[in-house]
Amino acid sequence: MTQQRALQIFEEAGVLMKGHFLLTSGRHSDRYLQCAQIFRNPKYSEEICGALAENWRRQGIEIVIGPAMGAVQMAYEVSRALGCENFFT
Repeated sequence: MTQQRALQIFEEAGVLMKGHFLLTSGRHSDRYLQCAQIFRNPKYSEEICGALAENWRRQGIEIVIGPAMGAVQMAYEVSRALGCENFFT
């Protein structure tokens, strides 16, 4: 997936916000990405996680484990794209 396509998905899904944001680090930004909100749309989450999975496809991954708070859907979509098991903690 190209960076341009990823940005297009984030913009279409409404998860890339533009404005002025004070980050928890104390730094300022003109953009903020609500990553977890991408999972409200199955089409976008499948495409994003499928692209992530491609980075690891040749690694021989057998299990994807994600934290129960905030990444269950991501772990599931990545494991589905890789065709392997999925657990959460």
